[in-house]
Amino acid sequence: MFYSPPCRHCGPHGCARYLADCHAQVRQAAVGFGAIDFRVANIMDYDPNTEGPWDLVVMSETICYLGWLYSLFDVVWLACQLLSATSFGGRLLMANTCAGVEDYLLRPWIIRTYRDLFPNVGYHREVEEIFHSTKNGVDIEVLISLFAKVSSTDSAK
Repeated sequence: MFYSPPCRHCGPHGCARYLADCHAQVRQAAVGFGAIDFRVANIMDYDPNTEGPWDLVVMSETICYLGWLYSLFDVVWLACQLLSATSFGGRLLMANTCAGVEDYLLRPWIIRTYRDLFPNVGYHREVEEIFHSTKNGVDIEVLISLFAKVSSTDSAK
């Protein structure tokens, strides 16, 4: 499942398309995997369990806007629902700009706080890195975090 709102930096669904292309290349190299499904919807109105379990959920440039528009409870509930809908061994990939822009929603401490919700509901952080780039003459950083649901005992407590 891929969800990405229009990105002010990459254009409408630019980040999601890039991540989908990367994921498609990985899928082509692997044998026995299914197709990639895209959804364009308000994720807060979508029940990920209805079509799950999901092998990979990608949230690109999304979490800070959800936190701005919805209560903390609603965002944490979403994290819990995504964990529930993720297959065992499945992954959650988050990519969020976290520095180099003037938007208060993209402050590193805000992005890291939202990122920390996902281990708190039961995901295990596997890999994390910061992607450095320049866009329109401005140095930007993107926090990329890969989480896994590693066992059937993973659940929000």
